Amino acid sequence: MDAYEELLGRLRDIDMVGQIGGLLGWDQEVLMPPKAAALRAEQLAWISKTGHERLTDPRIGELLSELEGRDGMDDVKAANVRLARESYDKATKLPTDFVEEMAKHRSKSLVSWTEARGIMRTPRWQSALRPMPVLMRSRKLWQSMAVWG
Repeated sequence: MDAYEELLGRLRDIDMVGQIGGLLGWDQEVLMPPKAAALRAEQLAWISKTGHERLTDPRIGELLSELEGRDGMDDVKAANVRLARESYDKATKLPTDFVEEMAKHRSKSLVSWTEARGIMRTPRWQSALRPMPVLMRSRKLWQSMAVWG
C-alpha cells in the first residue's frame, strides 16, 4: 500500500472516531436522560482518548516524514500532508491521560451547567467549572514544553 493511501486510511478512521464523539456530544445536549451523565462522560473520555491515541501513533509520524520528503505530489496531496502534520504535531504535545481527563471534565461541566441553568443555582455550576482554568493552563504548558524540548 502506498504511504499516502495508508495515511488517508488512518486519518479516515480518526475522523470516524471524532464523528462518533460528536454524535455522543449532540445526544448529551439534546436527548440524553440526566441520569446517564456519568456514563456519557466516560464514553466521551474514551472516545477522546482513542482518537488521540490513533492520531499520535508513531506510524502516522513515519508516514508524514516519508511523504514530506517525496517530490512530485500534487497540490491537494501536499496540502493534506501539511494539515495532517499540523494536527499530528499539535496532538503529540498533549499526553493521552490529559486529553481523556479534559473530555470527561468538559462533559460533566456541560451537565452541571445545564442543570444549574434550569434551576438557577449558580454555586452548582461554578464549582463544576472551577477546574477548567487549571486544565486549560495545563494544556498550554504541555504545548509550550514540547516547543522548548
